[in-house]
Amino acid sequence: MKSKRIIILTTVCSMFMYGCSAVSSKPSVNVSSGDHYLEYGFDPYDTEEELHPEIMKFISSHKGDLSADFDDFDPYTLGEQTIYLTASTEEDEAEAELTVIVRDTTAPVIELVTDTVHIPLGDDFDPLDNILSVYDPAEDELEMLEFFDDYEGQIYLDEPYEDWGFYLINPFAVNVEEEGTYKVTLTAVDNHGNVTKGSYNVVVSTDSAEDQDNHVTFQDNVKTQIPEEKIHETVQGILKEYCGEIGGEWDEGCVISYENYGGDLDDWEEADDAYEEDDEYWDEEEEYYDDSEEDWDEEEYWDDDEYSEDDEEYWDEENWEEESDPEQDCYDMGGEWLPEAGGCTWPDDEEE
Repeated sequence: MKSKRIIILTTVCSMFMYGCSAVSSKPSVNVSSGDHYLEYGFDPYDTEEELHPEIMKFISSHKGDLSADFDDFDPYTLGEQTIYLTASTEEDEAEAELTVIVRDTTAPVIELVTDTVHIPLGDDFDPLDNILSVYDPAEDELEMLEFFDDYEGQIYLDEPYEDWGFYLINPFAVNVEEEGTYKVTLTAVDNHGNVTKGSYNVVVSTDSAEDQDNHVTFQDNVKTQIPEEKIHETVQGILKEYCGEIGGEWDEGCVISYENYGGDLDDWEEADDAYEEDDEYWDEEEEYYDDSEEDWDEEEYWDDDEYSEDDEEYWDEENWEEESDPEQDCYDMGGEWLPEAGGCTWPDDEEE
């Protein structure tokens, strides 16, 4: 009896285990609760794993091989998007929707050659020479906003393009004609209003000193993304703050008077003179083209009739072409001149 019971129990356990195995082979995929954030510019294929770890952390459990459909996913569009997940086994498939929120909480990066630049007294200085790069990790290099002169005693800061990143650098911070230590500040802003600030020192001195090649990197921390409707307002606030820092005044844009410019005004005055000379040059060019148009009108060069007549006269004068004699040409070619028959004829024509 005991042996029979053992056989029965073994059979039951086998059936039970088989049933459990059958259940465990059924695919499933479950998404964790809460918000699921992905960073702006996220690349789902930048991984050696079957599924990116940033996606895997949103999956609470699964059975079977996992895959994801990113065809409708755009990492450069902020807000909610849907990624479709699939768990598969040899027998079946299970699907689930993963709702993610794309946000930009990564600040721009400023890379400098060194933290201190040494300039001989009276020497030239370009604040851009100490910059290795300024870029948005999710985008590309940022363009510098430049200053331009209205040639009437005002210097203006250029306006940024909407939805484009940029960076600012104070070109008026250093006076190369006076010894001292000056601070050059930089502000980098990406297209969603994230900011990184950096700076370096400039030492103007009669003493010669070499710059240390110690690269410096700045990248500020961003806690939350700026709402899209607040980005323009945020950028305007950054520009106004920067304008005040460099001694300018805000009037629908940053305006700096010559007298507030801390450097040498010779550069601006030379630019003013060059601009006026340029104006005179273009005025002369316009007059030149006007005169040229008058010449064409007077000659009536494009008049086909006169052009053809002139052309015939030219060939006659140069004796390139002599007046032809059709009758003589006919005899020269071995034909017979018969005006009533239409001109030049040949013996073969008469036989036919």
